[in-house]
Amino acid sequence: MKYLKNPRGEKQIVGIMLLALLPCLGYGLYKNGFLLYERHLIPIYAIFKPLILLGISIAIYELFYLLLKHKIGFDYEIIPYILISFIVSPNINYLTYALVILGAGFLAQTILKKVHFNRIAAWQLIIIGIAIYQQQYFYETALESNYHFAYNTWDILMGHQIGGVASTSIIGICLGWIYLLIKGEDKKAITISGIMTFIGGTFLYLIIMHQLNLNTFLNSSVLFGLVFVAPEFKSSPITKRGMIIYGGLIGLLTVGANILFNSYDGIYLAIFIASLGLNLYEKIGNWAKFSLKSPKNKGNRT
Repeated sequence: MKYLKNPRGEKQIVGIMLLALLPCLGYGLYKNGFLLYERHLIPIYAIFKPLILLGISIAIYELFYLLLKHKIGFDYEIIPYILISFIVSPNINYLTYALVILGAGFLAQTILKKVHFNRIAAWQLIIIGIAIYQQQYFYETALESNYHFAYNTWDILMGHQIGGVASTSIIGICLGWIYLLIKGEDKKAITISGIMTFIGGTFLYLIIMHQLNLNTFLNSSVLFGLVFVAPEFKSSPITKRGMIIYGGLIGLLTVGANILFNSYDGIYLAIFIASLGLNLYEKIGNWAKFSLKSPKNKGNRT
């Protein structure tokens, strides 16, 4: 894996990820906390819901770390626990969230430890399934349900759109991505190829349906998924061609999932499905890489 070859220590890489997520977290506290409290729609402690969810995730991870390694600490494995807390619905119940992360995290650390799939997307789909069963699957906050706003493009870029508890600010996501690029901690081929196929597929669909609207492309859930979730080190390719295929497939699958499901969680269904083919993308990437080398080595490939 790319991260395993990184000269930086694991703690430093996790720190870089947390710093990249700070703009999204800050706007989540504002949009899904302060604005609601200002209108007396939530109690004062609920202002910090994004932080509380993040704290629950870290606490559960540390519990597993303590049980398995008999000490307090963290490594790369904490990243999925961090990211899931950003994409869940602002209305999620704390207990439901904790139980899902506890159960799913236990399976990921034990029975499914050697199975390659995107855990963040899988956990999000489990949470969605439970919410649908409980008839509590909705992303609109009390403010968005009770008031109707006419947002312009700038508002949408800032983060005034329906989505995860701390993943609606496109500007915040872009700032985080730029920071990851500067630090060299992003598999940019996945993100870029995914964005390109998503835009292309969505544009074609809107043209066919005569519903062209530029704001349709300003989907924070898709961008957050492609920047932070899809490149998760354990479930994404490391070869350049493998990353391009993986990201491109996610973009195309997201177009279909958004049409058939919804524009908030279609990306996570797409990421989960695409991540199941990790070994195939790596084989294609390694085969293509080898094929470009000297023909005399062709017979020695295993």
